[in-house]
Amino acid sequence: MQPLSFLFSGTATGLATGSIEPNGARPELTLIKRWHFDAVIAFLAALSVEAYFTLPRERLRSCPRCGWLFLDTSRGGKRRWCSMQTCGNREKVSRHREHI
Repeated sequence: MQPLSFLFSGTATGLATGSIEPNGARPELTLIKRWHFDAVIAFLAALSVEAYFTLPRERLRSCPRCGWLFLDTSRGGKRRWCSMQTCGNREKVSRHREHI
């Protein structure tokens, strides 16, 4: 399954089960399902679909370490990781350990 179809599927499941509801153009978790794991996954999928269609695609990236989506706001547009403090640091530490 391709990543975008996975996100569409997660969003559709959330809408069909009533775990998320549209509030205007934005998805919103329903109060009853707020702490259900599947509802949170559906909500994040819906937000990712929204980001895909509304944010500049040339700056929308997927972190190679954790897979999360992030918006590259760096000046040169060359950011690699979602967060330098977590994924970037872990990647550099693992590369350093390989060389030792």
